[in-house]
Amino acid sequence: MPGALILCTVTRWPAHHDLPNFANTTMNSISTGLTAAELSALFPFHFVVDCDMRVVQFGESLVRLCPEIELGRTLTDFYTIRRPLNTATFAAISRRQKMVFLLEAVHGGPQLRGQMLVIANGTLLAFLGSPWLT
Repeated sequence: MPGALILCTVTRWPAHHDLPNFANTTMNSISTGLTAAELSALFPFHFVVDCDMRVVQFGESLVRLCPEIELGRTLTDFYTIRRPLNTATFAAISRRQKMVFLLEAVHGGPQLRGQMLVIANGTLLAFLGSPWLT
């Protein structure tokens, strides 16, 4: 309508301090405990290594890319970490868990691109990623 006054309501978005803080919440306290099958369904190309960099779990689709992968063998038997540099140890990877990781298969095949996360109270590292086709 010409000359009509239009009123609008401005909604104030919550300030940062108004939002709940989940940064210090553990996985157990929010009850997300994923089983190995659920982790594999969500991240079929994942793997988990222990503090000695030995593979303790991997996703079913990773086997198609890397048929030689086996539990108990070291990650470096199958993949070389190309990025970030200087990440050959559990401690070095733990310090860079928010970075993008690029892994190259030792015996050929597609590279993997994803993130490493420290899990299980700092005793394991999980790679969550997928093939990186260039």
